[in-house]
Amino acid sequence: MKYLGWALSGMLLIAIGDSQAAACVCYERQPPCVDYWQAEAVFVGLATEISPHYKDFEASSQSGRRTVILSVQQAFRGVTGGDVTLESPVSDCEFEFEEGKQYFVYAFRDKANGTLGTSACSRTMPVSSAVEDLAFVRALSKGVRELLISGVALKDRYTPVPTLRIAVKGGGKSYEANTDDQGRFSVIVTQPGSYRVRITLPSGYILIGYQNNADKITRTSERNGRVTLDYRVEVSPGKCVFIDIPLFLVKPR
Repeated sequence: MKYLGWALSGMLLIAIGDSQAAACVCYERQPPCVDYWQAEAVFVGLATEISPHYKDFEASSQSGRRTVILSVQQAFRGVTGGDVTLESPVSDCEFEFEEGKQYFVYAFRDKANGTLGTSACSRTMPVSSAVEDLAFVRALSKGVRELLISGVALKDRYTPVPTLRIAVKGGGKSYEANTDDQGRFSVIVTQPGSYRVRITLPSGYILIGYQNNADKITRTSERNGRVTLDYRVEVSPGKCVFIDIPLFLVKPR
């Protein structure tokens, strides 16, 4: 079994551009139960000040960084209230806020300068769109901590791969699921602990993909032209496991 074309993945964003054009490539977002625990701060905030403004191209170019101040409306993690200042490089990968609007924000710490920031590739979004995120934090506040193994399979990072068979085993129990039309799957397990997740690829497909996702694969096997991947995952209350299946699927072999 060979793995080709490995690169970095995860919450990856890539700015691609020259003097004529630029683009930001975002990979699949992880669910709230993953990003919530990875973010430095999670809150609902009202955008009150943006400097320099997105439309001020000259000032943005000269500054190279943008500052957004948000008034915290609901604090969930890492903040208690007041104002939060987010900083980010001026680029196509920055999240574009609008003054006077509310946002569900996932803020991450810049290790280089210690500032908080977010990006277009995070789960930060207008609060009106954050139905799943609000449901998750409200469940947490009530002590509900679902034990969930979820994931996504995308061909060439964009095209969903449906009907992949997912078999989960652990805690003396077995569970099964299939990826849906969006390439997503989710399995609710009954207790914390270690689980084996076995994923069977369609007949005739081979696997190539991203190194840090492949590193999570503990075993691969092939039988009758079908490749099977085994993952070993640890499930903790409220901290779900998300498997980004590293599929650049090519057919035929």
